Amino acid sequence: MKTIILFLLVGFLSMNSFAQNIHEATRSGDVNKVYNALTNGDDINAQDHLGRTPIMIAALIGNYKVVNYLIENKCDINAKDFQGRTALDYSIRMKNIKITELLQKNSAVIGAGIHDSKNGYKQPVKSSNSVGKNTTRKAEYKTQSKEKLSKPEIYKKEGEPVFPGGNAALHKYLKSNINYPEEARKDSLSGTVHVHFEVTPKGEVTNVEITRSDNPIFNNEAIRIVKEMPVWETKDVDVKRVKNFEFRVPIHFKP
Repeated sequence: MKTIILFLLVGFLSMNSFAQNIHEATRSGDVNKVYNALTNGDDINAQDHLGRTPIMIAALIGNYKVVNYLIENKCDINAKDFQGRTALDYSIRMKNIKITELLQKNSAVIGAGIHDSKNGYKQPVKSSNSVGKNTTRKAEYKTQSKEKLSKPEIYKKEGEPVFPGGNAALHKYLKSNINYPEEARKDSLSGTVHVHFEVTPKGEVTNVEITRSDNPIFNNEAIRIVKEMPVWETKDVDVKRVKNFEFRVPIHFKP
C-alpha cells in the first residue's frame, strides 16, 4: 500500500504580535491586526508588489471576516491589480461562494478576469445596476478619520484552545488516522482540501466546512477526520468566553 504524504499548516486567526503593515495584517487573517494597521496610518487600498490591495489578498486567502471588515470601512472594492484583476476575480478563482456573494452584494465587479473553462471557473453575469456604485469608495475612505474606523468585535488578545499535545500532536493525529480515498487511488489523484472549523470555549470541534478543494473526492475524508478530533485543551481560554474560535487546516493528499 502506498504511503499517504500529508502536509499540514494550521492558520490561527490571532497571533502574539501586531503586523507591521496592512498587507502583513491582512495575510495573518486577524481583523484586530488590520484595525491596528489602519489606525497607525496604513492605506486601506495600499498595493503590494503585484498591485494587490488588502481586500484582494483577503479574498485570495478566503478570509470572510477581513473582507467584510474592509468593506465596512469603505475600501475600494473594485480596485485593480497590475493585471486588471479585482477582489471578485480572486474570490471566483478560489471558488469561495460566501466571499463572492458578499462582494457582489456590495456591487463588486469583475476586472480582467482569471477564469477559464479549463479550470471550471465561470464569470457571473454582471448586473446592470452593479457598476459605478462603488466608484467613490476610495475617496470616502480618504476623507474618513482614523477615529471613525469600526472596531472589530473582539479586540483584546486572549488565550486559545490547543489541540492536545500541540501542533505536532495534531499533525500526528491526522497522519495516523486519515484514509486516502479508494476511488482516488485508481487514478493516483492528489490535491488539497482547505477545512475551516470552530472550537467552542469548552474545546469541542464544530461547524466544520470546506472553504476550498482541488477535488471533491477528498472532501468527505477531510471533513471526517476534523470532526473526529478529540476535545481541545482550554486551560488558557477566558471562562467568560462564549464565542467560538476559528481555525483553518489545509490538507494535502497524495497517493
